Amino acid sequence: MGNSTVEQLGRIEAELGVIRRQLDRIEGVTTDTNNTAKDTNERTRSLVDDAVWGGLVQDAILCGICLSAVTLAVGYRFITTHAARGLQQFCDSMPLIDCNILDDVSSTDSKIKAFLDAIAWAEGADYDVIVGGSRFTDYSDHPRQLKYISTFGVHSDAAGRYQFISPTWSTYAKKLGLDDFSPASQDKAAIAILEEYGVPEMLEDGRVEDAICVVGPVWASFPCNSYGQNPKSSRRIANYYRERVRHHDRESNKTAFPIQGQTASTATITSHFGPRIFDGKEEFHSGIDYGASLGTPLVATESGVVTKIWDASDGNGCGNGLMWDTGMGTEVKYCHMDKQIKAVGDRLTAGEEVGTLGNTGRSTGPHIHVEVYEDGELINPLEYLRNLN
Repeated sequence: MGNSTVEQLGRIEAELGVIRRQLDRIEGVTTDTNNTAKDTNERTRSLVDDAVWGGLVQDAILCGICLSAVTLAVGYRFITTHAARGLQQFCDSMPLIDCNILDDVSSTDSKIKAFLDAIAWAEGADYDVIVGGSRFTDYSDHPRQLKYISTFGVHSDAAGRYQFISPTWSTYAKKLGLDDFSPASQDKAAIAILEEYGVPEMLEDGRVEDAICVVGPVWASFPCNSYGQNPKSSRRIANYYRERVRHHDRESNKTAFPIQGQTASTATITSHFGPRIFDGKEEFHSGIDYGASLGTPLVATESGVVTKIWDASDGNGCGNGLMWDTGMGTEVKYCHMDKQIKAVGDRLTAGEEVGTLGNTGRSTGPHIHVEVYEDGELINPLEYLRNLN
């Protein structure tokens, strides 16, 4: 090992030592408390200068330890947007390295887009709206027009789709390097706030109501605050959010019809939802049946987690089947499958094969029985299925 390499290693070791000491001085980095996490995020961002990280990364690259340094930096969110762009450019130049530093949370994610939609809906705003309903046309900066809102007896200069007040906007514009008040910049600032409160993780886990409540102190139209500005209920916001997730999923082809290669308009219905005659007796049919060839692949309609499975050997009416929770208040159940290839706890993605169409359980021929539950209540699956790709 040459002298220059030894010197580089020594310099990197010293810089890493500085970072470790900075970490030791930070209290509560791993706390689950949102306020502490927010405070820690702000302090750690101010502790680490872009130039220090830039030099560290350049040296680390030469010594082959870039990825571990980058992982540490991104994991503790010590790098600012400018430094992250530099790291992303380096990763893009390396053919054997795949990292998405800038894409951790994106406005293209259907759950994030839907939550942003829910904020705008609750606030009753759009990108060009000033509190009170007037509009602006200059996106070079926050309008900073103070208005008196007689309904609530307050003065505010809130503006934009997410009704940023000017001090909040200035803080995030500086933090994120935003040089205008364009729709794209407004989205980035709103996403940064959601990140600080842990909203993306909550949405991914299906904890929509928790996500709504945790940002109540940020947006007065949300519940869980003491502003007294007539907030919308958590249930209404959650329902709107779920509608928007499905809308964005359909736009990006993130939904699928249960029978691979078919749609609601091409598949053959063999039994509708509701009252019917079966085996000479009147009964209520809790789902909808589609006929197809034995062994036809069956796929998940939406992403989610498998919560229950049925085995034909148990002698149950469903035969081989499964149910999964989409995390958005919807549960989907399949019955009479020939093969069921998933287990409880498995994560599914839309269009992923879950088994094959069969004739097991209480069945008179090859078909798939589909049941759908919204917020725990059985519904007619037809409308749900018609909205799938």
